[in-house]
Amino acid sequence: MIAKVIAHGRTRGDSIRIMQRALNEFMIEGEDIKTTISLHQRILDDPYFRTGNIDTQFIKKRLPIYESTAKKLSLKEKTHLAEMIGENLTKAMDEGLDYT
Repeated sequence: MIAKVIAHGRTRGDSIRIMQRALNEFMIEGEDIKTTISLHQRILDDPYFRTGNIDTQFIKKRLPIYESTAKKLSLKEKTHLAEMIGENLTKAMDEGLDYT
């Protein structure tokens, strides 16, 4: 485990919004590091989860839905991805590779 994130709010909705923001801003740097951040983001976006009417079978029942849902990137993630692509293209061009 790299980190554990816990959110508290006055209401369930407040806690969910706080956790969504925390997960959207969370950055893990390094190669081949797998996280469950996108899974947690999908769970927090799920209207069924938001109702609070869940039980111990919740993940088992809903996992196929989360696995088929494309991950939404936050602005920070998109910016980070664009920077990484730019750095790799610059490095490749400096090494003489042509991408035109």
